[in-house]
Amino acid sequence: MALRADISGVVVVKFRTVYQETIDLWGRKANINQAIQEMAELTVELTNIPRRRTSKEQVALEMADVEIMIELLKVMFNNKELFEKMKEKQIKKLQSQIQLEKDLQKFENR
Repeated sequence: MALRADISGVVVVKFRTVYQETIDLWGRKANINQAIQEMAELTVELTNIPRRRTSKEQVALEMADVEIMIELLKVMFNNKELFEKMKEKQIKKLQSQIQLEKDLQKFENR
């Protein structure tokens, strides 16, 4: 089954029951530890890229694990709206940094 996350949060709604069952079964502490572990596994795969000791598939697998845990954490902490607000804030910050860098490069190339 192919899944696609979109801006409407369809995947979160579709799997909210699975996330809640996971929280109910293993608890908050275990799921927080699992999220940390999944992020660490992604970190390892990303650090392996320059040495060519990983694959696109392995990186994608670890990215999927992290995304699943992020979605689960949003359910656990009941903070989807706050998360989206903070995400938007950080994207705007990134856009500002990009524009600043472009302006700096234009100035340096004069």
